[in-house]
Amino acid sequence: MNDKAEQNTGDTADDGRQTYVAGVSYSAVREFADALPVGVVVTDMQERIEIVNQAAADIINVNPEDIQGLRAHDLVVGDSIDTILRQTQKRLRGESSTYEIQVADAEGNIRTIQLSAAPRVNSQGEIDGTISVVFDVTSERRTLEALRKREEMYRGLFENAHDAILVEDSDERIIDANRAAESLLGYSREELLDMRTRELEAAQMTSDEALEIYSDPAAPDEIMIPRKLQRENGTTVPVEIAVTRIENHERDIFLSIIRDLSRREQSEADLILAARELGMYTSVLRHDLSNDLQAIQGYVEAAQMLMERRGGEAETMLRSASAAAERMKDLLNAFQSPADKATRSLSQLIDNVIKRTEESSRIKVHTEIDPKLDKCEIPLSKLLPIVFENLLRNSVRFGKGKIEIWISATRKGDRIVVDYTDNGPGIPEEIQDDLFKRGVSTTGSGLGLYLSKQILSAISGNISLLNTEKGKGAAFQIEIPVAS
Repeated sequence: MNDKAEQNTGDTADDGRQTYVAGVSYSAVREFADALPVGVVVTDMQERIEIVNQAAADIINVNPEDIQGLRAHDLVVGDSIDTILRQTQKRLRGESSTYEIQVADAEGNIRTIQLSAAPRVNSQGEIDGTISVVFDVTSERRTLEALRKREEMYRGLFENAHDAILVEDSDERIIDANRAAESLLGYSREELLDMRTRELEAAQMTSDEALEIYSDPAAPDEIMIPRKLQRENGTTVPVEIAVTRIENHERDIFLSIIRDLSRREQSEADLILAARELGMYTSVLRHDLSNDLQAIQGYVEAAQMLMERRGGEAETMLRSASAAAERMKDLLNAFQSPADKATRSLSQLIDNVIKRTEESSRIKVHTEIDPKLDKCEIPLSKLLPIVFENLLRNSVRFGKGKIEIWISATRKGDRIVVDYTDNGPGIPEEIQDDLFKRGVSTTGSGLGLYLSKQILSAISGNISLLNTEKGKGAAFQIEIPVAS
């Protein structure tokens, strides 16, 4: 290195080479970089760091001297090495560029760095490195990623919604539509974006007052509009549209959620028809069964009169037949007309069922009813006694010898809890999980407990099987809501 060179450069790099940045000395560049509030990094063509200011070092929580002399490859993570190699080639061609890489800071956290890089030219006009201004954009990228994920989430909700959804401007022009809207209306999304919702109306059903939501800022922000829309194939569909105004800093937009009413209307029609058919069916059923029941009861009463002095097993069987006929009559009576919105005592209901059953069967029922329940009323259901009759009947059917049953009832919150236990053989393990399904039984039709479950569900009650030891009887818990 000669005196002339010393005089021209005014300084040398740490490795003894004369270093220029467009004719400016190394020390001048370093002083300039240190004075800047933004990060500055100067590298050679091997991407070795020659100058790094404090602002750049602060990004990764290190001192400048800790990384000076390192190659950029030593700091980056992932595929950022490939990015640096591609950018180095651009520098050799004299190109400037802005790009992002990821680096690990002193604590091992990944930071996203944005670099605006330009070729470094020495005093001979040769490209011998890169000058980069660096910015920490980690927070911005995380925010953008969070926004992207949120947008994906909302887009997924929008596209997968069961109801049709349209997004409109203040002119009712459709600016977005989900897949359910395409399916309901038969138009593609592209076709819908060229339309206004009013063009889809099959008949004028929308009042002028309802349409004010689109034009009058003082109108309610939400409104329900009944409409009949015309599909692409010419058929019509009755709908209910919930329109909500969403304020936007540029313009208001309107979210229209379209509920297809055709299935509801069809369901209502089906229910009306089913109710009419059920009425005709029960009318015929009451007539035919009532005649047969009258005959059965007449024969039983006559037989009892003839056997009053004989007693014995035949008399017990006749009493059982009479009780069964009485239950059939009660069931028929239950279907004659809907129950009134009255209430009655659970204690009285249980007493009536027990009294009928004990008179016709070889059972003893022990009850423990909380006296406070006398002040509680339950929803009147003409079918509710069947629940207890089914349980008692099963205890008799499957029990042997002297049959004993324990029934206790107490109030827990807004429900009355009834525990029912017998001394029978219990419920076979293989049918316990499906006990309340239709057709599940060890004998018989398997309708009793299924029907009990349905009756209780209709009044928001429940019945469940309790765990007992094998052979130690069956135990059930019944929940009945207290009438409001």
